[in-house]
Amino acid sequence: MESFRLGEGTFLKVRNILAVIAGLGWIALLAGYFVDHDRFFQSYLTNYMYALSFAIGALFFVMAQHLSGATWSVVIRRIAEGIMMTLPVAFVLFLPILLGMHSLYEWTHADVVANDPLLSKKTGYLNEPFFIARAVLYFSVWIFFAYKLWGWSVKQDNDRDFSYTDKSRRLSAFGLLALTCTFGMAAMDWVMTLMPHWFSTMFGVYMYAGSALSFTAAMILICMRFRANGILANAINGEHYHDLGKWLFAFNTFWAYCAFSQYMLIWYGNLTEETIFFRHRFQGSWEPVSHLLIIGHFFIPFGILVARWAKRHLALLSVMAAWLLAMHYVDVYWLVMGSLHFSGIQPHWMDLAALLALVGSFGLTFWIRLARQNIVPVGDLRFERSLHFHQV
Repeated sequence: MESFRLGEGTFLKVRNILAVIAGLGWIALLAGYFVDHDRFFQSYLTNYMYALSFAIGALFFVMAQHLSGATWSVVIRRIAEGIMMTLPVAFVLFLPILLGMHSLYEWTHADVVANDPLLSKKTGYLNEPFFIARAVLYFSVWIFFAYKLWGWSVKQDNDRDFSYTDKSRRLSAFGLLALTCTFGMAAMDWVMTLMPHWFSTMFGVYMYAGSALSFTAAMILICMRFRANGILANAINGEHYHDLGKWLFAFNTFWAYCAFSQYMLIWYGNLTEETIFFRHRFQGSWEPVSHLLIIGHFFIPFGILVARWAKRHLALLSVMAAWLLAMHYVDVYWLVMGSLHFSGIQPHWMDLAALLALVGSFGLTFWIRLARQNIVPVGDLRFERSLHFHQV
């Protein structure tokens, strides 16, 4: 019978690799702080938002599966639960952003606000105490839902009590709404206000779609690595990968829809305070990055994943998942750095250091959490049906 626990050897090997990656990243990143502390915070914010997107996407996925009562996803749900449980660490790792507010956000400078009539009118919302209070609220909401859903799922492994499934479904109905609202606001607070004169009502949804996409791509790659190492090789079959491929295709299309809707409304309105966001992103060295997002983030994946066979071809699905993770990083970089460097793209070695430090830390947290429990929710009464799931 297939084991549903991580072997000690596998756990230690992956844990050590992730620890080395995170450690090297933090050493380089902290050294970079003393070289250029402004760039430190810029690189940190970029990669923090990238790493956070996986946890937010995972929380969305878990609640969506509970609310829909889906059977196909039960066998992979514990992996998603492990990823969403990195949110407490995300809260701790948010502290450097609070410490670097003056390096990131011009609205934190009293002299700048005093000489800017528009920013002066926004001080009721854009002020440091309220910014910090909102961040605490966001994380409190996310961590609350994550802990409740994780706790019920783990308890169900022991007693197979259906009431946990029912409670998870009811909590997720409210939780999805709360997550959508709070993450939309967080995206505006932490990224959109880097350009405080600019605003877009689509921005939060745009980043939310990117989070769902990045998580789905990461889930596919994790499952594929498990398969390659004989973990859950029989439990997660081609039908599950097909559905994950559908999710990847759907959220990439939804991301493109949000991106186009935002651009179209701003282009049609042609208001200076709105067009500034795109104006410099289609000039200089930012222009090819913008074109890359259009072609590489949408048209290429759409053209490939629209076919049914592509979503069932595991090697191709892996390539597309990895490709979209790379494109999501370009997108986050474009959003954050594009608001901080109008003159053009300015790559820096601290970008890589922050990526290794943050993704390594999130990955290590996920791996340790996952290893403590069964890596599938064996107590869910739909588990056996999920094992034998077949497309209709």
